[in-house]
Amino acid sequence: MRWVRRVVIGLLVVVVLGGALTGFWVADRSLHPDHSKGPYGVRILGLRGDRIELSRTTDTASPGVYRLEWHGGWAQISAIVTRGKHDVVRRVDHLEGSAPAPETRARVREPYVGDPGLAFGLPFDDVAIPGAVGRLPAWVVPAPGSTWAILLHGYGGTREDMLYLVPALHAAGVPAMLVSYRNDPGAARGSHGFTLFGQAEWHDVDAAVAFARAHGATGVVLLGASMGGTVACEYLRHGSQSSFVRGAVLDAPGLDLRSDMHYGARTHGFRGPLNWAVIGLGQDVMRVWARMNFDDLDELAHAREFRVPILIFHGEADDVSSVAHSRTLARERRDLVRLVTTPRAGHVHSWNVDRSRYEATLTQFLHSVGVR
Repeated sequence: MRWVRRVVIGLLVVVVLGGALTGFWVADRSLHPDHSKGPYGVRILGLRGDRIELSRTTDTASPGVYRLEWHGGWAQISAIVTRGKHDVVRRVDHLEGSAPAPETRARVREPYVGDPGLAFGLPFDDVAIPGAVGRLPAWVVPAPGSTWAILLHGYGGTREDMLYLVPALHAAGVPAMLVSYRNDPGAARGSHGFTLFGQAEWHDVDAAVAFARAHGATGVVLLGASMGGTVACEYLRHGSQSSFVRGAVLDAPGLDLRSDMHYGARTHGFRGPLNWAVIGLGQDVMRVWARMNFDDLDELAHAREFRVPILIFHGEADDVSSVAHSRTLARERRDLVRLVTTPRAGHVHSWNVDRSRYEATLTQFLHSVGVR
């Protein structure tokens, strides 16, 4: 019957168009990250002495040290005192600006903001690295050592996100360079404006290494968080000056983008066949639209290509990058990789949860690869 055939054809057209639009949406959201610092989505319910009561969100209920900011002030918050179904009470370690009134809107950020001067009072140079696509802003924090640390931020972030590593590096006498990638705010546009999860950004690291060498560095250590860990891995495998790298530190690294996209969607509630169908469609669009090579971004499949010592920090509560992947890499390359997991720590929150252990382990690793 013709009407049945027409209905079936119509349904197929709807399914195909719906799938294409869904895949494009996933791809577009993935390739064009939001670089903003997020909305003021937390309600301050009350402030009494060194205790602050907040509406419960994933951020306010995460263990560790963070910055809570509102229009007119900010506070450093740390230990969770009580945790209810709808609210959280945390300790306030420091407060600046006006005290927040009840129902003030706030947001949770990493502890340090601004630049190395504003955050720590350290002298630094604001430089422009000549990259293959144009100007790439970076901060260089000088120190006596000749081996430089190149700090690589994560997806949707900026060089500011890596400030948390500067105090330990400076105390160890290691010059630190906090770099920008193509398409970061203030940086040159490249790769058609796409963020390519390390597939293109490793070229920007090559420019940073060349800059460090031209300014007296005798070696470098790569320190990458989240996607920055992927960028570091890609550079170790593809970089023209990778022999200049003495070691790498990866914090909650993305070691298999294809798998991590499914994992992240699943841990945020998008499960079952729809997860694999929708995310799979998005990845198909990314392959065609941005020429993404998911096979090459599977660092686990290329584990035997690494040639330098690697230290990995990974929170056991990470809901973005699977800690199982870090365990796999550590198992596959016992000769080079050391994994340090942190109970209860979320994505790139190992430092927030246990700063003293993190920094002591980092300093020990730097010494082990000859950085003094």
